[in-house]
Formats: sequence, structure tokens, C-alpha cells
Amino acid sequence: MEFAAFALFCAGVVASVLAKLPVLAALGFGFLIFTVYGMLKGNSLGSLMWAAWQGAKLSGTVVIMLLVLGVMTAAWRTCGTVPYILAVSCQYVSAQSFLLVAFLLNCLMSFLLGSSFGTAATMGVACMLLGSTAGMDPMGLGGACLAGAYFGDRFSPVSSCAALVREITGTTLRENMESMARTTLLPVVLTCCFYALVGYSSIPSSVDANFAEVFSQEFLLHPVLLLPAAFVVILPLCHVDVFKTLVASTAAALALAFIVQGTSPLVVLNECLLGYSSQTPDIAVLIDGGGIASMVEAVLTVGLSSSYAGIFNLTGMLKHVQKPFQNLARKTTAYTGALTISVLMAMVSCNQTLALLLTNQLGKSLEPNPGKLALDLEDTVVVISGLVPWSIACSIPLAVLGVEAGALLFAPMLWLLPLQGLVLSALRKRGKIEGQPMTTLTERRAFAGAGRRGSADGDTGEDSPAS
Repeated sequence: MEFAAFALFCAGVVASVLAKLPVLAALGFGFLIFTVYGMLKGNSLGSLMWAAWQGAKLSGTVVIMLLVLGVMTAAWRTCGTVPYILAVSCQYVSAQSFLLVAFLLNCLMSFLLGSSFGTAATMGVACMLLGSTAGMDPMGLGGACLAGAYFGDRFSPVSSCAALVREITGTTLRENMESMARTTLLPVVLTCCFYALVGYSSIPSSVDANFAEVFSQEFLLHPVLLLPAAFVVILPLCHVDVFKTLVASTAAALALAFIVQGTSPLVVLNECLLGYSSQTPDIAVLIDGGGIASMVEAVLTVGLSSSYAGIFNLTGMLKHVQKPFQNLARKTTAYTGALTISVLMAMVSCNQTLALLLTNQLGKSLEPNPGKLALDLEDTVVVISGLVPWSIACSIPLAVLGVEAGALLFAPMLWLLPLQGLVLSALRKRGKIEGQPMTTLTERRAFAGAGRRGSADGDTGEDSPAS
């Protein structure tokens, strides 16, 4: 019966994609299917709704963070932070280096915004416009922008995705970022080399666009506008909580909107709610967006997806589904099992949030260590969702950038991250390299403490147990 329920859910997802319905329609259909399944298993409707509510509550922190992010991204546009970053970063770019620069600029913007959608709609659109003036291949440029957009979606301290991984695995953002830093380096370096080789082997042309002149029609551009972005970079390094970082950055942006741009409080309030909207077409196409309204669908998606977890826990629905993946993990590695789950979940769920929650539910039995599970999730399902053309995690950025799914071939970082983990896990199992490194700060402290206790035991002449 479990497989029949999942088959119906997959059919509903496929139907919604073909009919071009919102992903919420597919999620609502899935909620109905899993509720009926629970009732057929003998659970009352009331107990199922309570379980769904308990599951949805797990995303409470993420929902609040999404709403604050909506306000922050609108405030950054209103005060001129996003226009200033675009104007400065795109001033000194040559066509031959542009693929590499576009990737790095989108990495920077996504690290600051924590959103692949927001990055694609700002820096991504700007890079596509610049590239089109030089006659560059839109597929290659679109792939570079998409890969850069997902850098921060996975690795930014203000990413809602990183916050959700932290919540569902019971880990901390600092520990997760330490772990991700180690697995990020090689794929990013190889991706940079790829874009450099492709760019410098192309026919030279010129990139001609003056964004400073465009934005100066509505904004006073000054370096002080970088202050909100500086908060996002500096405060997490000072161990300031992510939520407090977002609030501080938003407050700085609102103050700059009032003081530097002279925007009235009513206009700022309206834009924080509904998003920034420019009356100048050249500016509107580059930076319109943000606001709480832009996060409504994401909030509903996260809440409804999280409710599935409560139903699955009550009904034990995933226990039977887990067995094939557990067998695969035993024959290969836990990472291989997690990677297989993430590919399937990303393909059938059509959104990153549900794919992440389902992979976590199924993957916990494969990798009981929360820190390692969090890293596996970040290195698999988070980026793989961006490689599924019919998933909104991929289709929306591609639509915003104005390119087809072929651009995915030019986003090597999204391929290299999961492949790197697959190779390393296989080598560890064969003993070619050392075993899985201690993933979190907590694990290393525990190891150090065990070492000190072992030394103390040795001083008293007692034997320590073999590890």
C-alpha cells in the first residue's frame, strides 16, 4: 500500500507539471493521498491532522526566516545596495573572462542573499544582459549564473535551505558550514578552471553596459550602501545568530533608504510588503522583486512539505520504503544510498524543500550521525534539485535567466559536488584513503575529551578500551 500511495503522489506531480499547475497543487494532492493512507491504516483524521501540525511546526524557524528574508531583499533594493553591487561589479569585465566572472559574481550575490531565485533575478539577469551585448553563448552563461546562484543557496549563512537542514538534523549552522567548506573547495576550483578555459578559448569581443548610469536615474550610488551586505558577511564570522544578522542587515538597509535615498516610510513599508517596483523599465527588469509577498509561496511550500514528516512519523509509512535503500547502502556506502534517494526524491517532488525533507526521513537510517547526515544532504539533494529541469528549483531560475535546460551542462559545480562525495565514499570503503573525517566541531571536541580521559587512564595504569 505504501508504494501505491507514493505512485499516486508521483502521478499527481507529473500531472501538475504537464498541466503547468503550481507546485502547491501537487503538494495538496499528496497531503490528501497520505492522509487517506493514514486513515486506511487505522489512524483517526484528528490524529493525522495533529501529526501534520507537529511536522509543520518543525519549519517554524524557517518560515520566520523566509519572511525576514523577503523584507531584507526588498530593503536592499529600496536603499540601493543591490543596484550599487551590480553597478560596481559589472564595470570592469572582459568578454574572455566573463564566464568566470559571472560565476564568481553570482556566487557573491547568492552568498549575500542566500537565495538562488533572488540571485538569478538580480545578478543573473544583469550578467545575461551584459553577455548578450557581447554576443556570448546564452547556454554557457546561463549555466555559470545558475551554478553561482546555487553556491549561496547551499553555503550562505542566511540561506533558508541551510536553516532547514540545521533544523531537521538538529545540528548547528557553524558546524555545517565548517563541514561544507571542506567539500566545497575542490568543485569550486574545478568549476573556475572550466569557465576560465572555455572563456579564454573563445573569440574576443567587448562587453559594453553602464549600469551605474542606468541606476543613477533612481538611486544615489555611494559605497555606504554596502553596509547591509557587510553585515551579512561580518556578523556570522563574529558568531552572531543568523536571525539577528538578518534583522541587523534589514535595519541598516531601511535606515539607508530613509537617509541616503530619501524614500518615504509609506513607500518603504509598501515595498517591504509587496516588493520593490521601479517605474523605469531598464531598472525594473534588473531588480524588481523581493518583499513578503515574494515569499508566500515558499512559506506555504515549506509548511505543507513539513507536514508530510508528521504523517510519515505517525503512520511509519517510510519504514517499508527504506528497505531497498538500506540494502543498497550495505552493498555500497551510506553516501551512495543517500545520493540515490536524493535523485529520486528531487525527480518526484518537483521542489527542493520536499525533496530535502523526504531524503532526510529516508536517509536517517543510513547515516545516524547528524553532522554527517547534514553534510550528505547539502552535497546531494540541495544541489541535485537544481539539476532536475521540471523541478521549480531549476525551472524558475532557468526561466528568469531566459535559457533552456541545456544550460545545466555548463553548471559543473552542481555535478561535481555529489560526484566528489560518491568517489570519496567509495575510496574510504576500499581503504584507499582515511575513514570519514570528523564532521562537526562537537565531534572533534568529544574526540579530544576522550583523548584526555585516555591519557588520564594511562597515568593511573589502567588500560583504555581499543577503538
